[in-house]
Amino acid sequence: MEITFSRRTIILIILAVALLLAGAGGYYAWRSGLLNLWSGTAAVSAAPASDEPALTAIGAIYSPDVKAGRDAWESQVCANMTADGCQLFQKVYASAIWNAAQAGVIPANLSISFVGIAEETQDGQQVWKLSTSSTATPWIYALVAREKTTKKWMLVRLLFAQEEQALYGN
Repeated sequence: MEITFSRRTIILIILAVALLLAGAGGYYAWRSGLLNLWSGTAAVSAAPASDEPALTAIGAIYSPDVKAGRDAWESQVCANMTADGCQLFQKVYASAIWNAAQAGVIPANLSISFVGIAEETQDGQQVWKLSTSSTATPWIYALVAREKTTKKWMLVRLLFAQEEQALYGN
């Protein structure tokens, strides 16, 4: 028994297979986010510039200068935060961190490095994952927002340990 296909049938089979492969490839590109890369709408996951205000604020939070005084330290931190973030910092974080700095509990020369973007929120804010040189707190998660006029990332707040655990398992 011999099966024969006309030239037209072979062309139709090849076209059907090509369409199937193109559809599967398109679906894969859509699901994996490759279409966003090609269209230029993908989130940038590269490390932010070292002069980003958010990184400056986080560095200042974890290295208070006790000799310069609390007001100078809070001003340095708040200059690199959003207005709401500054208020939260002053009400929730500042006293505990300042007291720990005065007691010598905060390690000297704590280094902080950007690891990656843990999450991008619907309103354009990002949660940054940062590593520290502290074995007690090896990871920090920070909520940051892009300032409208300068386009720089400003610190909104640090995530609480319970949030980090619930959201990222750290």
